[in-house]
Amino acid sequence: MRTRKLVGLALAGAATVAGLAACGGSGAGGSPPAPTVANVARANHVTGLEPDNPVELYAKAQQTGTLPDGRQVRIYIFATSEAHNNWTQAASQFGGTTVYRKGQLWEIDLTG
Repeated sequence: MRTRKLVGLALAGAATVAGLAACGGSGAGGSPPAPTVANVARANHVTGLEPDNPVELYAKAQQTGTLPDGRQVRIYIFATSEAHNNWTQAASQFGGTTVYRKGQLWEIDLTG
Protein backbone atom coordinates (compact mmCIF):
# COMPACT_ATOMS: atom_id res chain seq x y z
CA MET A 1 0.00 0.00 0.00
CA ARG A 2 2.85 2.42 0.82
CA THR A 3 4.45 1.84 -2.60
CA ARG A 4 1.14 2.56 -4.32
CA LYS A 5 0.76 5.83 -2.41
CA LEU A 6 4.31 6.93 -3.30
CA VAL A 7 3.74 6.13 -6.97
CA GLY A 8 0.52 8.16 -6.87
CA LEU A 9 2.35 11.13 -5.30
CA ALA A 10 5.13 10.88 -7.90
CA LEU A 11 2.61 10.89 -10.74
CA ALA A 12 0.78 13.86 -9.24
CA GLY A 13 4.07 15.74 -8.93
CA ALA A 14 4.98 14.95 -12.53
CA ALA A 15 1.58 16.18 -13.70
CA THR A 16 2.05 19.44 -11.77
CA VAL A 17 5.47 20.03 -13.34
CA ALA A 18 4.10 19.28 -16.81
CA GLY A 19 1.20 21.67 -16.22
CA LEU A 20 3.51 24.48 -15.12
CA ALA A 21 5.72 23.96 -18.17
CA ALA A 22 2.67 24.13 -20.43
CA CYS A 23 1.66 27.46 -18.85
CA GLY A 24 4.82 29.21 -19.93
CA GLY A 25 7.54 27.69 -17.80
CA SER A 26 9.86 28.16 -20.74
CA GLY A 27 9.71 29.70 -24.19
CA ALA A 28 10.76 28.32 -27.55
CA GLY A 29 14.10 26.59 -27.48
CA GLY A 30 14.11 26.34 -23.68
CA SER A 31 14.56 30.08 -23.15
CA PRO A 32 12.45 31.76 -20.45
CA PRO A 33 9.24 33.43 -21.59
CA ALA A 34 9.33 37.16 -22.24
CA PRO A 35 8.49 39.04 -19.05
CA THR A 36 5.47 41.28 -18.71
CA VAL A 37 4.89 44.08 -16.22
CA ALA A 38 2.06 42.06 -14.67
CA ASN A 39 4.18 38.90 -14.21
CA VAL A 40 7.13 40.81 -12.73
CA ALA A 41 4.79 42.76 -10.43
CA ARG A 42 3.06 39.60 -9.23
CA ALA A 43 6.36 37.80 -8.57
CA ASN A 44 7.70 40.77 -6.61
CA HIS A 45 4.50 41.66 -4.72
CA VAL A 46 4.04 45.02 -6.45
CA THR A 47 0.45 46.28 -6.45
CA GLY A 48 -1.49 49.33 -7.64
CA LEU A 49 0.10 49.42 -11.08
CA GLU A 50 -0.30 52.65 -13.03
CA PRO A 51 0.90 53.05 -16.62
CA ASP A 52 3.69 55.52 -17.29
CA ASN A 53 3.32 57.55 -20.46
CA PRO A 54 5.42 58.01 -22.40
CA VAL A 55 7.56 54.91 -21.94
CA GLU A 56 11.23 55.78 -21.46
CA LEU A 57 13.77 55.37 -24.24
CA TYR A 58 14.86 51.71 -24.74
CA ALA A 59 12.08 50.34 -22.49
CA LYS A 60 9.41 48.15 -24.05
CA ALA A 61 6.95 48.80 -21.19
CA GLN A 62 6.94 50.39 -17.77
CA GLN A 63 4.52 50.96 -14.92
CA THR A 64 4.67 52.41 -11.44
CA GLY A 65 3.42 50.49 -8.41
CA THR A 66 3.73 50.00 -4.66
CA LEU A 67 5.66 47.47 -2.59
CA PRO A 68 4.01 45.92 0.49
CA ASP A 69 6.02 48.30 2.71
CA GLY A 70 4.60 51.34 0.87
CA ARG A 71 7.66 52.24 -1.20
CA GLN A 72 6.98 53.32 -4.77
CA VAL A 73 8.72 51.45 -7.58
CA ARG A 74 8.82 51.52 -11.35
CA ILE A 75 8.93 48.27 -13.33
CA TYR A 76 10.73 48.34 -16.68
CA ILE A 77 10.49 45.64 -19.35
CA PHE A 78 13.05 45.44 -22.16
CA ALA A 79 12.81 43.67 -25.52
CA THR A 80 16.50 42.69 -25.56
CA SER A 81 19.53 42.64 -23.28
CA GLU A 82 21.06 45.28 -25.53
CA ALA A 83 18.10 47.60 -24.93
CA HIS A 84 18.44 47.04 -21.16
CA ASN A 85 22.16 47.83 -21.31
CA ASN A 86 21.52 50.96 -23.40
CA TRP A 87 18.82 52.10 -20.96
CA THR A 88 21.16 51.54 -17.99
CA GLN A 89 23.90 53.53 -19.71
CA ALA A 90 21.51 56.39 -20.54
CA ALA A 91 20.14 56.44 -16.97
CA SER A 92 23.66 56.64 -15.57
CA GLN A 93 24.15 59.92 -17.44
CA PHE A 94 21.29 61.36 -15.38
CA GLY A 95 22.51 60.13 -12.00
CA GLY A 96 21.50 56.49 -12.36
CA THR A 97 18.72 54.64 -10.60
CA THR A 98 18.22 52.85 -7.29
CA VAL A 99 17.74 49.23 -8.35
CA TYR A 100 15.36 47.23 -6.14
CA ARG A 101 15.50 43.99 -8.16
CA LYS A 102 16.73 43.01 -11.58
CA GLY A 103 16.10 40.03 -13.84
CA GLN A 104 16.45 38.91 -17.41
CA LEU A 105 14.88 41.70 -19.53
CA TRP A 106 13.32 43.48 -16.53
CA GLU A 107 14.24 45.79 -13.69
CA ILE A 108 12.44 47.28 -10.69
CA ASP A 109 13.72 50.63 -9.43
CA LEU A 110 12.76 52.62 -6.35
CA THR A 111 11.23 55.93 -7.38
CA GLY A 112 11.54 57.94 -4.18
